[in-house]
Amino acid sequence: MTAIQILVVSFTLLACVMWAIALIITVQGMRRVRLLSKIRAEPPATWPRVSVIVPACNEVDHIEDAMRSHLQTLYPNIEFLLVDDRSTDGTSETIDRLAEKDERVRAIHIRELPEGWLGKVHAMDVGQREASGDWLLFTDADVHISPESLTKTVAFCEAEERDFLTVIPRFLPTGKLLLDAAATLSVYGIFAGGRVWNVDDPKARQVAGFGAFLLVRRSVFERTEGLGWLRLEIADDLGVGLLMKQASAKCTLLNARDDVSLKFYNTLAELRSSHEKAGFAIIGRYRLGRMIAFALVSILFDFLPFLGFLPVGVPWLPVLGVVGVMLRIAVLGVFVWRIKRPLVSAILFPVGSLINNLLLARSGFVGFRNGGIRWRGTFYPTDMLRQGQRVRFP
Repeated sequence: MTAIQILVVSFTLLACVMWAIALIITVQGMRRVRLLSKIRAEPPATWPRVSVIVPACNEVDHIEDAMRSHLQTLYPNIEFLLVDDRSTDGTSETIDRLAEKDERVRAIHIRELPEGWLGKVHAMDVGQREASGDWLLFTDADVHISPESLTKTVAFCEAEERDFLTVIPRFLPTGKLLLDAAATLSVYGIFAGGRVWNVDDPKARQVAGFGAFLLVRRSVFERTEGLGWLRLEIADDLGVGLLMKQASAKCTLLNARDDVSLKFYNTLAELRSSHEKAGFAIIGRYRLGRMIAFALVSILFDFLPFLGFLPVGVPWLPVLGVVGVMLRIAVLGVFVWRIKRPLVSAILFPVGSLINNLLLARSGFVGFRNGGIRWRGTFYPTDMLRQGQRVRFP
């Protein structure tokens, strides 16, 4: 073999080995995350009070429809605190109307944002201070839940003495194939990059937190440093998980594909906007070089198997390339099957990887150029955000 042939064969073989290991890890990881729909726990003698806290900023297109699902809950002892964070699109009037129609709902309006706070974290903090529940459920304004979700999760937590529970929701497909492929890569990155299936292990460093569903036992939450510690943390959901883990809370992660759902991104513009905020902060840690390096390495790993199709004169090399590509599809295929996303989003991984990682790289340039992040109408300088960052993504 020539030096070029050896190099191409070696890298193609490396891709096969790498994605075979990733497949084993993904299968084992997904098996460790139990399905909420399969949980059977004895109900407590008395249902503890639950406060559902929904921060909302300009969510008029989503919040009413989402709240209809919440208000159908079978949970008997509950209150809903809808926290309007300086909305200008009619969200304020919508939550006032919801509060008038249902006595379980309270509308809270925030007119000004204190200096040194992110708007959403501040809204979460205002909500929890007004809450009366023994359990606090932080959720987003576009999340839909089944009527049984809370009875099952609270019964589970009480029976197994858990203090913090978060779930992998079902990320509904948009019907836009390339967007769904890119979003699948983004969600899988959170799952695999954070190794979130280890959160149940009290000795493990991993934390989990999906903003769609963060259920915390209040008595333990009050032992933490509180949301003020996260006031400038973009990854507020992971931050809540970190707070609870640091307080020695018993944490768990469930797969709620049949009970909790949302559309992760409805348009490519939403994915781009999310990466400008969360990608630059969580993955890049507000550093352009780290963001660019991550995007390039991710693209390289996704495209390594395709080296097997280069015409370098090794007759059996394309077979190795096919194995590598199929292993990569299998990794994502297991994941999307388990969380009920379209299989085609796994098959289209090359295009999804390009879109997702180019948008991540772009977020680094935008953040570097602007010297910070604009979120919910407020600009936050990079130096301020870096000092307030608590979550360190691997």
